[in-house]
Amino acid sequence: MPSLPEKGNETKKGASLVVLSIVLLFVSIESIERLDDANKEYEKECDVSYRTIMGNFTTPEQGNCDLLLDAKSTRTLEFLATLSLFLVTSLAGLATLLTPDEN
Repeated sequence: MPSLPEKGNETKKGASLVVLSIVLLFVSIESIERLDDANKEYEKECDVSYRTIMGNFTTPEQGNCDLLLDAKSTRTLEFLATLSLFLVTSLAGLATLLTPDEN
């Protein structure tokens, strides 16, 4: 059975994890916006259908498209990593806060 100081310590850890998860939520939102920007840039520069609709009938530059595709992949990994960290910290924090006392 945890003593009162130990329970207070657990509450502080849980609250800290919840606060960290809130920060990570905002980081995830920023990350998804960067991913969206990378997707739009790739579509604008390299998607033949989009370029045709916009009246641009030139051939996309392959080197530039490769760089944009790499940036898009990197942004996707960043978003998935921040989203995963958000989920783990929020669940761990809530589990720590909401576990019943062993009295």
